[in-house]
Formats: sequence, structure tokens, C-alpha cells
Amino acid sequence: MNQWLSLGANIGVVMGLVLLVYELQQNRQLVRAELGSEATIIMREIQLASALDQEMSAIIARASFGGEKLSDAELVSFDSYLEASIQLLHRERYLLRLGLFDDDPAFMAEIWAGAFLNNPTAVKWWESKKSFYDEDFVVLIDSALASERAREDSTQLMRFRSDVNAHQK
Repeated sequence: MNQWLSLGANIGVVMGLVLLVYELQQNRQLVRAELGSEATIIMREIQLASALDQEMSAIIARASFGGEKLSDAELVSFDSYLEASIQLLHRERYLLRLGLFDDDPAFMAEIWAGAFLNNPTAVKWWESKKSFYDEDFVVLIDSALASERAREDSTQLMRFRSDVNAHQK
């Protein structure tokens, strides 16, 4: 009788462990989904905040389309805008190392570079900031800037501007 009770207890323990592993996997998947969603929301908040702020929009436009120099105050605003965006990418890379994020870091960097480093002023900004980041991160961003996707994304804004200007005439 004791053997049967012992066997039943052992089976219960094994089943409990299997259930625990299953619940941990579900929890991990939920955390990954939340982190991915959070990253998208943060990126959109950065872009939306700059779009709703007329002064920041003007700074980004002047930096993107060139021609005019930015004042010292405008350079500080532009630096903050780019710094916030690169910190998001750096965070995602950290989460990837922890195994909490699944995205391809090169793909994420290409999208980021195309969205935020899509003009000569931003590229100069990156060149001045490289020394603050580890070598692997610098290689990741530099490779992303050289990618076809980033080059394509960087010309998209210029094409959009040309199309809009042509229709407004």
C-alpha cells in the first residue's frame, strides 16, 4: 500500500513539474509579446511627439532636408530625439541577449537606421556618438546604415516630399 502511495505521490510531483514548465513557457511568450508591443509603442511615441511638436518637426525637417544650419538649441533638441530612439534599439538588443526578445538585431537596426538616421545631419550625429557604445553595437549600426533597406528608407522621405510638393503646385 505504501508503495502505491509513494508511486502516486511521485507521479503527482512529475505532473506538477511538467505543468510548471508549461506555465513558465507561456509566461515567457507573454513577456516577449509585451516587450515587442512596448517597443513599438515607444517608437511610435517618439515619432508622434516629434510630429505634434511644431518646433521639433521643423528641426527634424531642416536636418533631414539640409540647407540650413541648426542653432545650438536645435542641435540639443535633435540630439535628444536621436538619443531617445537609439536607446530603444540598445534596449532591444539587451533584451535579445537576455533571451527575452526574438527579433533579428540586424533587421531591427536597419529599420531604425532608415527611420532615424535618414539624413546627413543624423549620420554626423551617429559618427560623433559611436565612441559611447560597445564595438558590437557600432558594427551593427554601421552595417545597418550600409544596408539596402536603410538606403531605401532614407530616400522614401525625400520621394514623399517631392511628390507632395509636386501636387501642391
